[in-house]
Amino acid sequence: MTAAQAELNDLKKTYACKRKQRESVLEEAYKRLKAAVKKNDMKEVTLAQALMQGAEGLKEEEAEQKKKIDALEKSLERQRLKLFSMISKT
Repeated sequence: MTAAQAELNDLKKTYACKRKQRESVLEEAYKRLKAAVKKNDMKEVTLAQALMQGAEGLKEEEAEQKKKIDALEKSLERQRLKLFSMISKT
């Protein structure tokens, strides 16, 4: 495995982790919001709203990770194609 492939694997693991974190935060926010609305608890509504904003931040980080993954995958594919081209010419 090359360094670029190892980096790609690390980026994919980080991406998956951020995705799970975001999903967990959103799930918790929705639970809190639903309960707060039933109780008419504005303090808890505000807290749920803050959790949702945090999840939005995680979504942005996740999108940046995805861009890095896509760019690295394209780079690795170009390298593979170049290598295959060189091998087929010999």
